[in-house]
Amino acid sequence: MLAANSWAAMQGRNALEVNGISVRQRRNRAQGCTNSSWPMPQSPGKSVRNDGDADAVLASSTKTIEVAYEFPFAAHACMEPMNCTFDIRPDGAEAWVPTQAPQWAQAVIAEAAKLPPEKVIVHTT
Repeated sequence: MLAANSWAAMQGRNALEVNGISVRQRRNRAQGCTNSSWPMPQSPGKSVRNDGDADAVLASSTKTIEVAYEFPFAAHACMEPMNCTFDIRPDGAEAWVPTQAPQWAQAVIAEAAKLPPEKVIVHTT
């Protein structure tokens, strides 16, 4: 349902009863997680670089500082409508595309239109 105006929308928002979980509840669930709905690593990840012996250095340290950093969940979702507009001509093409990869879009459009990539202009919306 849509509100007829901003005031109605704000009144509707204020009337909502939101039943969610707190940051503390989410943290507790994640730390005690054992089921697949809260996937947590069960073993260390793959090392791509290993310089020195961190375990030995930590074991021989006289002081250890342990810190946990947390941040709220933020959805990685687009804010603009998912659509695109193309103008494909024999001598070139232009596209208006909501994308984070304009070079990839340029290559795809060039291939589809059988044009060299330098003849394709991509406007990132």
